[in-house]
Amino acid sequence: MTKHFAASWLLSLSAKLQALTEWSWAADKRGACTTHRNLFREFFSAQFGKTLALVDEAKKTEFLGVIERNLYKFDANTQQFPLMCLCALLQHGKDSPKTQEKVVAWVGFLLERLRRPAGAVATTGTSSATVAQVVEECLSAPFQKFVPLMEDALRGKLADSLGERLGELGEDVQRRVLDELPAVPERVEEVVVGCTKELNFWLQAAPRFPATPLSLADTLSKMEHPLVRFFTAVKQPARKEAFLVATALALQGLRTRFRWMCAAEPDLESLGGELQRRLFTVEGQGPVMEMWLSSRLKKYNSEVATRTAALITGNPSYAERLRAKLEVLFPVKDGVEDGEEAGWLALDGPTALADALLGWLGECTPEFACPQHTLARETLTGVLQRFSNTFDVDVPR
Repeated sequence: MTKHFAASWLLSLSAKLQALTEWSWAADKRGACTTHRNLFREFFSAQFGKTLALVDEAKKTEFLGVIERNLYKFDANTQQFPLMCLCALLQHGKDSPKTQEKVVAWVGFLLERLRRPAGAVATTGTSSATVAQVVEECLSAPFQKFVPLMEDALRGKLADSLGERLGELGEDVQRRVLDELPAVPERVEEVVVGCTKELNFWLQAAPRFPATPLSLADTLSKMEHPLVRFFTAVKQPARKEAFLVATALALQGLRTRFRWMCAAEPDLESLGGELQRRLFTVEGQGPVMEMWLSSRLKKYNSEVATRTAALITGNPSYAERLRAKLEVLFPVKDGVEDGEEAGWLALDGPTALADALLGWLGECTPEFACPQHTLARETLTGVLQRFSNTFDVDVPR
């Protein structure tokens, strides 16, 4: 295509824009809005960008102005915002505040459509139809063109709003959103990883402040986030496993040694029960959390013991690195006045020894991942006994 042909083609498109009638449902039903759709597709085609690149800046700006002046003639629900964003992008660039402003306005319009009116029933046909329309627009090529331009906060807000309504649509549509709209699985991973970190911190410190019953209730409340149900969309298996293990350990703790917390913070009972129902209930089998957690703990302890033994036996330098990592964690006994307990570490419950061992394993075998707070006292005892010249292990009888 030559510059002369490009200029002529833009003039032709300008004439079509000016001759357009305003879009309406009635006109569309009569088939009188075909030109609207054809022009819309033309403006988002790769050829259109090449055409604009052939003309000078003045002609380009003039033509984009024609589009902007005729925006009102296009469908307000599906065409006006994309064209508005396209004009801003082509005139001002992707980093311009003007372009960002238009993109924010488009997303804001979609979020408003997703917002359920007060008192509305979530499963009404009209409501679900609106959600389906918004989802289709988010999956469209024009919208996908602008997703990389969105700031992280805006992408997160869009994903959160979609997550609140995705349950109204079929599993095939949900899968398409997770596969084709990166902002959603990215947000799912952000929520899942954040909850995992909070749970692991709580498990490490509880019941000491700030790992209180209230702080756990806050974390479990965050896990009611609508996107948590799609945690399987997290791409890294280790992160999914760490999330489930941390959740199961916290819920198990509320049934055993931290049972008293449910009396101190009554919401913990219902929050824990709902989480178990959503994450650890299998149709036809019922609750499976205890059985699942027991099998995972057994598996991880066996793997850690086997891998550690192989590494220590096969490479003396690995053994020395582990010994050094563990030794610095033991308190130094300054004198007889420190008492019999000085210089010892308890192996029950969360311990820095387990974290150090897992850190060492991660350095030696990066492909291996083991969630926090999964190592049993017996596993740690077995490792320490391999360094009998450095550590004394008092094994309970």
